[in-house]
Amino acid sequence: MKKFYVIRSKKEMDVKEKIIKAFSLEEACEIVKEQYVETLLEGEKLYIFPFVNGLRYDENNRVVWPDEGEMISIARLE
Repeated sequence: MKKFYVIRSKKEMDVKEKIIKAFSLEEACEIVKEQYVETLLEGEKLYIFPFVNGLRYDENNRVVWPDEGEMISIARLE
């Protein structure tokens, strides 16, 4: 099993929601859809990507995305 970050992107900042375990990025996405999609507020997004050594944030409290690897995002537009 692999670890994946789940990041909630709000209007004012990004927040680490959780680290989940799954066999693939697609499976991690399905887990997130089941557990978190209903909690999204208008305009928020969830980003799912493989666990790296540590998250870094910029001066605006936004996650600095890894240079490589895949990511999936889920958004609530309305």
